[in-house]
Amino acid sequence: MRETTRSLSLYFMLVGVFTVIGMGFQLTTALQAGSIGILHLFTFFQVLVGLAYLYVGAKLSSLLVERPQLPMKLAALAIVLSCLGLNIFGVLLNTYIYYQLKRMVREAPPEMESQVLQ
Repeated sequence: MRETTRSLSLYFMLVGVFTVIGMGFQLTTALQAGSIGILHLFTFFQVLVGLAYLYVGAKLSSLLVERPQLPMKLAALAIVLSCLGLNIFGVLLNTYIYYQLKRMVREAPPEMESQVLQ
């Protein structure tokens, strides 16, 4: 399936919304119970990545022109975080997003491709 910039932007935004809601709920529940541990730091970091996904989703078309390496690095980070959290759905979805971004960059004009390699 060939994703467009618009559909990939929607993927970023949906993953961001679900991550912020899900991890935010877990973090809020832990704060209310008063049981904060090292795993909650990991959860907080996932909330930050979810917010970054929302930002990249909103600005994807301009980021692919100005800083195409940023969405790819964020997708790679999300894959690693999903692996650490044993979230197979997250691993699969973020891997799909990463390879679609890679395809878009490969099909991009040569001047954009040189920005990715920097």
